[in-house]
Amino acid sequence: MHLKKILIPHVVKKTVSAIDNQGEYCLDNVGANGIILKDEVKENPFYFIAILNSPIASFFISKTSIFLSGGFYATNKQFAGEIPIRRINFNDSSEKDKHDKIVNMVSNVIELKKRYNSTDLKHEKNLLLRQINAIIEQINIILYDLYNLKSKEIKIIEDCIK
Repeated sequence: MHLKKILIPHVVKKTVSAIDNQGEYCLDNVGANGIILKDEVKENPFYFIAILNSPIASFFISKTSIFLSGGFYATNKQFAGEIPIRRINFNDSSEKDKHDKIVNMVSNVIELKKRYNSTDLKHEKNLLLRQINAIIEQINIILYDLYNLKSKEIKIIEDCIK
């Protein structure tokens, strides 16, 4: 059986995650965590990817996890499992729209990163990287809104993870 899962490395400077849509990666090691969403979860896995790759998750891990040498943090289950996940109320059209927008933007970032990795042209890489960063910034703005963060709180988060 091939299970779609979200992958999170055990040691990070900033939280990062990726999706394994094909169930190709084995988690029979100590280098990564896998999250398999239950069938009743309505949110798209890309929504969770957005949260786990966001400054919100990085800030949380930096304040709750074990600090390792070199500026790294542990993200094993006891820490990553506690990252606050903002669930979507799909009966609220505004929340549903934000969810759908985030999912579409994450999908766009994944496609742009594939193009980035497949080109050797420096000017094309620079253009793609600017597009990727602009979309990620838009995703973060929507997440800050979903988490009801104020500008002071956003500044604290962003300053902490620089």
